[in-house]
Amino acid sequence: MTEILKGKSFEWNEQANSAFEEIKHRLTSALVLAVPNLSIVFEMECDASIVGRWAILSQEKAAISVF
Repeated sequence: MTEILKGKSFEWNEQANSAFEEIKHRLTSALVLAVPNLSIVFEMECDASIVGRWAILSQEKAAISVF
């Protein structure tokens, strides 16, 4: 990754465009979770293994957080 220093000009090139497109894709395709409502009961689902690899915290069937 190239470091941009103060006072140096930035040239928009194919590498910069590729990085921008990757960031844009990741931001627009990320899983959007609901904002928790503290007045509603939380539900937690988790795997049945002893290790406990995942859990989902939800409210009214909307995921709040995934662990």
